Amino acid sequence: MNHEFSVAEVMTTQGGTMCQYTEMTDAARKRVRAMHNWRRSQLALGNVQNGRNNYNCSQAANMYKMKYDCDLEKSALDYAKQCTLTPSVAYNQGENVHVGPLENDKTKAIATVGEKCTHWSTVIRSSEKKGYPGKTVNSTFFQAVKAWWGQIFRNGVNQRMIFLQNLRDKPNAPIAWSQMAWALSTRIGCAVVNCQSNTFTVCRYRQE
Repeated sequence: MNHEFSVAEVMTTQGGTMCQYTEMTDAARKRVRAMHNWRRSQLALGNVQNGRNNYNCSQAANMYKMKYDCDLEKSALDYAKQCTLTPSVAYNQGENVHVGPLENDKTKAIATVGEKCTHWSTVIRSSEKKGYPGKTVNSTFFQAVKAWWGQIFRNGVNQRMIFLQNLRDKPNAPIAWSQMAWALSTRIGCAVVNCQSNTFTVCRYRQE
């Protein structure tokens, strides 16, 4: 995979103030955080179907609301800029990565302009012109989060909601979902980078 990249532009032309890094705006940070927290709240309430079973995941007794973390954003950005799926070394961090083909995401962008157990990575891109998602970063994050969270609907977990070795090793394990759903994760930081042929969306997680 080619390592040429351009940092993804975000929803607005104004720089963010939550963090010192200018590659993301506050609007994008708040949006991706809200996408995670809403899904975590549904899980905590017992409203998330467990795989293809006829029952939902158990309610959570200790699900924390995530806060945005600028250090995690920086580490996610540094990894995304590598434009590679080579496993990263992120100590004491969870990671999700989503990769989206530029052409496919370009089509999605035109149609939609708005809307710790194991280690994982993911990248995604949404763009109106090659190299820049522009106003479609919300759509880019949405596609990534939808892909990660959707794992639980295709391949469920045990009713005790315990992430065991056999769950991690089974085909199509919901590892990315578990990073989002991990109850004790309280911090999140994300980044979107446009590589030559793909867009990488990376989110990292940690406990307090």
